Amino acid sequence: MPRAPRLDLSIGLASLILSIGINLWAVLQWRANFDGDEAVLGLMSLHTLRGEFTPYFYGQRYLGSLEAILAAAFIGVLGPSVLAFRLVAPLLYGVFLVLVFFHLRRVWGPLTARIGIFLFALPTYLLLYCIYRPGLSAGLVLGLGVGILHLTLTRPNSPTPTVRYLRPFLFGLLAGLGIWIHPILIIPLAAVGLTWTLQTPEWRALYSRATAKHVRRWGWPLLFAPLLVLAVLGFFTSGCELGAVLRVLRLGSLGVLAALGGVGALLLFAASHRRVSLLHQAMWLGAGLLLGNLPQWGSWLRLGIRPSSAVLPSCPTQLLDRGAYTLFELIPVMWGMQPTSLPVPPLPRPLAWLSLAILMLMTVGIIGFGWRERRALAALVGLAPGDRQAMGSQLLALLFIIPIALTALGGNVLDPYSVRFLLWSWYAGLVMLAHVLAWLWGARRYSGVVVGLALWAVHVVGGYQFLVHEWRTTYYTPEAMTTLTTTLQTYGVSGGYADYWQSYPLTFLNQERLIIAPYNGIDRYPRYTERLADSPTFAYLTPREAAPPAPATLDSLAAALRAPQPAGPVFDAHFAAWPRLSLRAHHSIGNWEVWIVERR
Repeated sequence: MPRAPRLDLSIGLASLILSIGINLWAVLQWRANFDGDEAVLGLMSLHTLRGEFTPYFYGQRYLGSLEAILAAAFIGVLGPSVLAFRLVAPLLYGVFLVLVFFHLRRVWGPLTARIGIFLFALPTYLLLYCIYRPGLSAGLVLGLGVGILHLTLTRPNSPTPTVRYLRPFLFGLLAGLGIWIHPILIIPLAAVGLTWTLQTPEWRALYSRATAKHVRRWGWPLLFAPLLVLAVLGFFTSGCELGAVLRVLRLGSLGVLAALGGVGALLLFAASHRRVSLLHQAMWLGAGLLLGNLPQWGSWLRLGIRPSSAVLPSCPTQLLDRGAYTLFELIPVMWGMQPTSLPVPPLPRPLAWLSLAILMLMTVGIIGFGWRERRALAALVGLAPGDRQAMGSQLLALLFIIPIALTALGGNVLDPYSVRFLLWSWYAGLVMLAHVLAWLWGARRYSGVVVGLALWAVHVVGGYQFLVHEWRTTYYTPEAMTTLTTTLQTYGVSGGYADYWQSYPLTFLNQERLIIAPYNGIDRYPRYTERLADSPTFAYLTPREAAPPAPATLDSLAAALRAPQPAGPVFDAHFAAWPRLSLRAHHSIGNWEVWIVERR
């Protein structure tokens, strides 16, 4: 085997083994980091094995259930355990690493691919949190997105008619599947749509006609301002207290955007000399889209389950605060800086300085990429026609910017774990850094690149101590689980209530022999709550640290439930039923205070 392919294979395999090892380390800590969201996916997997299909993650109408179906296959082979269904996430991320390596090698060159796969194999600690856990679909989302980017940026040398129409079908298949699995796939699809349009002959013809009519160089960028205002008014004002004027503006903005899009499509079609070919490709694209998105639109037509938006209603008045939090908290956390809004011990001074150095390295990498690709990026800002080489740079820029803008404009709650919203920004940023480091290596600055990669590795591995701190409390020890189950069965209790983050894990670990529903947070599977509604005797599990001093009474239980809870306040319905309850027994088990109550 020639030296270069052998080196590629060695680096690729080493990075893959490193990534799987890190993910397995996180997976094996499940007794400390197994939570409610992840347990819901495990329960979905159990129900899938029993023939119960649901198109979405329980309790919402987005995030498709494909990952739960894949996890069900592991449970079916290995048995119902946390480790069994958790294996799907590291393996999917491993598939993504293989795909991104070949994609970067084809589009950006072998050196960028070697550096890039090493960077992706060592995600910063809060992004590792998004990768090792099923439910967030990070490996699945990134893998599908890279497939879409690869189909967009690569072309066979002499495509046959079959290949020419198979590619849009595959693109549509991946796009439809991705939109069902996670709405975040709309980001690369939007970026591909814009950059693909700019490099078509039809846009080149329209652009030349417009410039011939004395549209100056900066006339196109000036068109962005009203379009952005229309987009914000149309899509990011539903959380405002809409008066009559603002409501008209919102609906009018949506109408204008739809009209502009329709007129633009008609103009491009009218200027085209390949209308028949485009129509055929559009038909194959649509067929793939329909097939890939079948679980979503099929459930809508058959069951009336209409998909919903993953972005909560927002209002532009929040933009400054949210924008500042995104820029000064989320982006640094994305590169491994310690979050300032979480109560964690400070990093040792060497690691703190190293974090600052890595943040500077990432900043230099992104600025360096922007400078090296300034012509392509200027063409994007000016909506100038481009080519396939410029398209790759433009796609990375859009993938980096769009998630940041959506995070600042959306209404979702922001905390350090919201780096999951910036998944595509993280991807684009690492590819930019790898591209710049590959250029430096080609410029014979070997030592600087080696030092930079070594600093990245030390910084990332050192940052994992944050996760060690987060996982310092172990909830689901075998002793605690056995004692809890035995105690509840002694009183004839078949279920009860706990904080959202522990209720579904307890239900999964008991394989639904004990039903523990949430008393706060989100009631994702109402069937459990309905089953408990008629139970004459049931239990409340409250955190040990929230327990009031003895003696244990019903008032003590009420005080424990009213204490600050990780998932928020207790549902009002529990306190409404208080006059009909009496306390039968109280036990301290593991990290819980267990209160046995019965209905009068």
